[in-house]
Amino acid sequence: MSGKSLKSWFALVIAVAIALLWNLLGKYYLFYQPILPLSATNTEIDDWIADIFWLNNIISLVLGFLLLGFWIFKAYNKQFIRAELVLAKRFTWWLSALFHFFACLLIFFGTSYFLGWLDEGRYMEFWLWYPGCLLLDTLLIFWLPSALATPRSLRNIPPLAIKLRKFYGG
Repeated sequence: MSGKSLKSWFALVIAVAIALLWNLLGKYYLFYQPILPLSATNTEIDDWIADIFWLNNIISLVLGFLLLGFWIFKAYNKQFIRAELVLAKRFTWWLSALFHFFACLLIFFGTSYFLGWLDEGRYMEFWLWYPGCLLLDTLLIFWLPSALATPRSLRNIPPLAIKLRKFYGG
């Protein structure tokens, strides 16, 4: 394994650790403390965390890591000779990133609806804050690891990948 490849794997592990910390601790802390200006009571926040939050966090993590694994697997197994074929893969990357965000958003709305969190008696403030958390999920679970660790000819496809790789020497 080359030194550059080893750096990419190390960067991937660090990026995945950051995504896990954000998803399992950071987001939880935002809502549980609450740092966000929520008018819901602690009991209602606890109920929402138990009913909606953890389910959607796990779905976001699993879907994001599956898409990331798919992207990295495809990058390892493809060799391109012409630049236009490489650039055509930008669509696949963007489609994966947008799919993660909008699928998680749709699942969040669906679970909120089916578990009764869209009733008028419940606080809907969570709808204001959680989509922003899902956007940050997409950035930390899919974009950051793919920008740091996409191998071979697709390594410069994720936005800002060149700048991030210069930062750590990958």
